[in-house]
Amino acid sequence: MKITDVKTYLLKIPIPKPYFRSAWIPGLTEKHVSYTLVQVDSDEGLKGYSSVLSFGILGTKKFIDRRVKPLLPQKIEDVNDIEEFVRTCRKRLIPHKNIGRVAFRKHVFLPHIAKAIHLLRFFEPRLWCVEVALWDLIGKAKEKPVCELLGKRQEKVKAYISTGETISEKKHIEDAIRYKEQGIKAIKLRAHHRNTKEDLKAIEKVREVVGDDIEIMVDANQSSTPLPPFWSRRKAFGFARELERLKCLWLEEPLPIHDLYGIRELQEKAEILIAGGELDQGFERFGQLLDCYDIIQPDVHFSGGIGEVKRIGEMAEQRGKMLIPHCWGSGLSLAANLQMIGSLSNCPYVEFPCDPPFTPDIRDAILAETIEVGKDGHVLIPQKPGLGVEVNEEAISRFATET
Repeated sequence: MKITDVKTYLLKIPIPKPYFRSAWIPGLTEKHVSYTLVQVDSDEGLKGYSSVLSFGILGTKKFIDRRVKPLLPQKIEDVNDIEEFVRTCRKRLIPHKNIGRVAFRKHVFLPHIAKAIHLLRFFEPRLWCVEVALWDLIGKAKEKPVCELLGKRQEKVKAYISTGETISEKKHIEDAIRYKEQGIKAIKLRAHHRNTKEDLKAIEKVREVVGDDIEIMVDANQSSTPLPPFWSRRKAFGFARELERLKCLWLEEPLPIHDLYGIRELQEKAEILIAGGELDQGFERFGQLLDCYDIIQPDVHFSGGIGEVKRIGEMAEQRGKMLIPHCWGSGLSLAANLQMIGSLSNCPYVEFPCDPPFTPDIRDAILAETIEVGKDGHVLIPQKPGLGVEVNEEAISRFATET
């Protein structure tokens, strides 16, 4: 099968009022969800798709068009061709042998400045969405879902509703009641008020409302947030102890991305599970993170592609750790991570982004069908060829933009 063309589109999908105010960038109002869509065409008429969240400073579309597209193979027959493409990209586009490695430092000098400098290494265009599109293409050619090509281990996975806004206690309670009535089994809340007592009070009220019927996870969004509130190691430990009292399952990103010493210290002292790693990439880096986290959260689009994250998941399993990927993005992104999840036995949950006005209809706007949570609280691994979902090409034309 010959690759005849690679096309990239910048898509902007409108979010209705009152728009979306993400917890990870306090004060920012998002009126659109922006994705870079990759389409790989073949001489057999098959098309492979992938998408990744786009941020203006990254220039993902331009990076793929100028740097990645010339490296694509002329032919693709099997998984080995995808792996050869990845090796070529690593050699030519990621020359730093130790990219992402961070020293374990007991004391961090000027921590907020150190964090800002370190983040410059992470906020760069990621090429792995092209690798994902190739997996979609080869799966369609072989008429198999990607999870079967990887070695299928599970057919469905428990969904946790992933909320994204810092909201009032009242809305937390209303949302929790609604999700419980829908049969949801797990929910992740954001803890990003300047006064963490507000977060703890809201989490406590949600626990009272849902009882033991719903598992609660908490995301502090401290790993890469460029704006306050900023947590210290002491604050993270105190917050973790309170979450243990409330029987929460895990605390996510409680400290900056570069503070591996602090994260490992917290993981050793706290009884609650500690999770993170969504912006990290590479096998070597996640080898470090497995010393620090109970749960690692690579995203196939950010962290090295489907093949790399599959290997990271196997490494985590050997070390008795869980891999539960970051899935905040489009429906295509969710589908790609679901295929990888289907090939693992140490991934008991999938992140299911849903926080009105950011609804599944908006998340899956370019798909022919919306990915749903079943009445049992689980999501089925899509079983159609490739990523298992169909793209609505008319929707691509409708949402495509030049800026």
